[in-house]
Amino acid sequence: MKTLFQLALATGLLTAAAAANAVSPAAQNNINLMTRGGPESLSEAAHNIYDGVGADQEASDVLAEELLQNLDKSGHDYSEALSWSCKALANTRNKRYYSALKQAASAGDKKVRKYCNRAADDLGSAEGEQYAVVCVSPVRPWCSPRRG
Repeated sequence: MKTLFQLALATGLLTAAAAANAVSPAAQNNINLMTRGGPESLSEAAHNIYDGVGADQEASDVLAEELLQNLDKSGHDYSEALSWSCKALANTRNKRYYSALKQAASAGDKKVRKYCNRAADDLGSAEGEQYAVVCVSPVRPWCSPRRG
């Protein structure tokens, strides 16, 4: 009986831990938009995150990743999407994105630099673990953000 209770307790704890690490459906939708679409989808996800819809840290991490991965892209659509990405990351109020925003502010086109610099200023400073891109983790599940 004691073993059955221990097994049930362990199963319950594992289930609770898995649920705690689960991504919300809205965040998963944003992640799908960002990793499977072009600049229009990235912009839509950035707007969602800016508005607080699906703004889980996992989705915000993918947004930061997409921002840094796409800085070399040009054109109005990418400029718009990346600018909104900066605004959305600042709106999370999570200072872990400060370094990524400063990096984007020094590498993007004029509009991206403007909005990323403003977004970094809104966050104020780098505090705690900073997000740094390694690879596109939702597409390559073995990848994860590097902490700097």
